[in-house]
Parts: sequence; structure tokens; C-alpha cells
Amino acid sequence: MDYNIDMNELRRDLEIHYGSEMVTFSGVLGFSDMMSIDSLSDAEIVQQAIEQGFNLDKYRL
Repeated sequence: MDYNIDMNELRRDLEIHYGSEMVTFSGVLGFSDMMSIDSLSDAEIVQQAIEQGFNLDKYRL
């Protein structure tokens, strides 16, 4: 499915988000989420971004 979204930027921002979460909470969950970003499909990346409250309009092409 074509989301007409800059997936590379969205993926990078999710990695940063989860990395910040890991540092802030000193938790393993943020780290494991960050590590799994590379293996997610575009649809899963979009779903994760929505769940984390990202504004997808920022990533529209």
C-alpha cells in the first residue's frame, strides 16, 4: 500500500522517539521497540506512528 509518506523520515523519527523513551525511562521496552523498527513493514511503521501520536501530515510527500 502506498501511503504517500516519507517512510525513511518517519522510520528515523520513530527510532529517535523510542531511543528517547529508553533513555527517559531507562527501560528495555524503548530499546526493544527501537531495535524492531528496521524489521517493520511500512504499514506497521504507520500504525506505530499513529499509536505514538505522530502527526502523519508532517511526513506527507
